[in-house]
Amino acid sequence: EIEHRNQHFRMILKAGIYKVEADDLLLSKVMDKANLAKKNMKKSHTSSYQVYSDAMRQKNIEDKLLENDMEKALKERQFQIYLQPQIDLKTKKIVSAEALVRWIHPEKGMIPPFKFIPVFENNGFITRLDTYVWEESIKTVARWKQEAKLAVPISINLSRTDIEREGVMDRLFELMNKYNLDSNWIKTELTESIYLDDEK
Repeated sequence: EIEHRNQHFRMILKAGIYKVEADDLLLSKVMDKANLAKKNMKKSHTSSYQVYSDAMRQKNIEDKLLENDMEKALKERQFQIYLQPQIDLKTKKIVSAEALVRWIHPEKGMIPPFKFIPVFENNGFITRLDTYVWEESIKTVARWKQEAKLAVPISINLSRTDIEREGVMDRLFELMNKYNLDSNWIKTELTESIYLDDEK
């Protein structure tokens, strides 16, 4: 704890730890593994270090493979929205739906969100994916209304990256105007990442 001008500041040191093996001759390799451990440290105000593991290295490789495929996946529309209905227990009727995104990879099959969403939040790609999901959701409601089908509002997610991006709501309203859809048909929800601090 540091005192400055009668104010107290609590500092938390973070460190990545790698146990040097006999065959680790290159300092750069040792540093890379320690840095990887630090990078993978979970957000916590109690833990101040993370020890490197082979599982951590494998996870890092898997994340890089996802990053290599993400641009092509978006271009080829491999991301699909699934609508989870929300039902009024009194009337037993569907009153709204939540848009969930799934990655249907041509070789790997369905990739669950818990694998790719954190990766995209870290590298900033989540903004482009969210915009894609927003437009797909808005198009869906607009099509329902045009085809005179039962139309219900759809909830879409906003991540912390979206909130921090300037003009995010303007973009959302642009999409609704593009498909001539009233704002009452789209609801916004904040993802869990919005509540996380900026600690790395």
